[in-house]
Amino acid sequence: MGHGHGHAAGRAADRRRLRWALTVTLVVLVVEVVGAVVTGSLALLADAGHMATDAGAVVLALGASYVASLPATRRSTFGYHRAEILAALLNAVVLLGVCAYLAYAGISRLADPVVVDAGPMIAFAVVGLLANAVSLTILLRSDTGSLNMRAAAAEVGADLLGSVFAIAAGVVILVSGFQRADALASLAIAALIVPRAVLLL
Repeated sequence: MGHGHGHAAGRAADRRRLRWALTVTLVVLVVEVVGAVVTGSLALLADAGHMATDAGAVVLALGASYVASLPATRRSTFGYHRAEILAALLNAVVLLGVCAYLAYAGISRLADPVVVDAGPMIAFAVVGLLANAVSLTILLRSDTGSLNMRAAAAEVGADLLGSVFAIAAGVVILVSGFQRADALASLAIAALIVPRAVLLL
């Protein structure tokens, strides 16, 4: 009895951590989309797309945690899982669409570079990096050993790399004026998203 209560308490704590991580991720996603519009950076838009993969992963992890806590019934022995599977499918299809756009826009910008405002671009990307670090710290505090939590943490950890690419592109543009760095970073971030989206699909 106490063992079951401990599992329930652990799941509740995990859900709190997932909700915090989701809130941080969604706020930064919006900030990075605004940053992409303000600075003209495709890399920031790509990183926002990468944040969307994290938000989707955290939503699915949160959903799985709730499903795991539901009592089994005669009518709904497996039915609750269908919504989660359909959400994952929708998430994967949207992500592949985002990647297709990023590939098209990135290749177009390599041929015809767009001037990017590197200073604000770096600032927005740093916000993304710090937010990912906060989310990762929150998720890693889980002591339940849940595979679900480890998967969500891995998604957020991978997104740190996207923010690093965006910052690196901004620094290169600021120092050398090489505008194609933005397009190259966006293509690199898209390349990070594609295998995760395909795996999810």
